[in-house]
Amino acid sequence: MSYLHFRSYSFVILLGFLFSFCTNTNDKSSKRNADPGLILQSLLQNSPDPNSECVRSYRAEEACLKQTADLSQIDESGLSEILSGNKTSTYSGYCSSLLSSESFMKLNPKAQECVFSCNESYWSELRSTDRCTGQSSDLISGSGSDSLSCIRNCASISSGL
Repeated sequence: MSYLHFRSYSFVILLGFLFSFCTNTNDKSSKRNADPGLILQSLLQNSPDPNSECVRSYRAEEACLKQTADLSQIDESGLSEILSGNKTSTYSGYCSSLLSSESFMKLNPKAQECVFSCNESYWSELRSTDRCTGQSSDLISGSGSDSLSCIRNCASISSGL
């Protein structure tokens, strides 16, 4: 599988996460279904650092993708270039541009951090259960339901609980 094929999957998944999250940020019912542990963890942190959490989430993704059949040689530069459309070769640069995007600007810093924590959790869970195998597209497309549920919980943080 080529980087280009991976790039199209990652773009679709990212858009799906952002669309789902942004369309649910005003949904009052999401407050009732929010995971109290996730919200409490976010609220207890003194200073949110969404950029650092973003970088950690992409490092977790890279670590998992390195175990796949088609992206075993991926590194920070390669993954950053794929995700950014060749605009940056670092996670920090990609995260900075992502956080300044219209979708993320709608969120407060704690909610931004929460979204990346969801992404990191997904990739870390795959690694801890030895499921970072096969094709990268299978892992990326499989991130949907659990990650989206987690991201919806972040809406409670953004709406001020």
